[in-house]
Amino acid sequence: MIAVVVYDSEFGNTERLAREIAGALGVGEPVAVVAAGAASANDLVGVDLVVVGGPTRWLGLSRSCELSWGASHPR
Repeated sequence: MIAVVVYDSEFGNTERLAREIAGALGVGEPVAVVAAGAASANDLVGVDLVVVGGPTRWLGLSRSCELSWGASHPR
């Protein structure tokens, strides 16, 4: 299974969690860990699983996660 973890982190806590998740998923295969601000649609080509996480802002994802996800999945 090819997986990628996309995260946004202000103080490093979410990044640490993203790397822990990637480590748990990546038993046998490496899992890409990409900051939301640096993520692009190319990061998702051929991927079987995408995990997105970040700090919540007013009951939603942070702006970086929203922009990253929206660019890859237009409505």
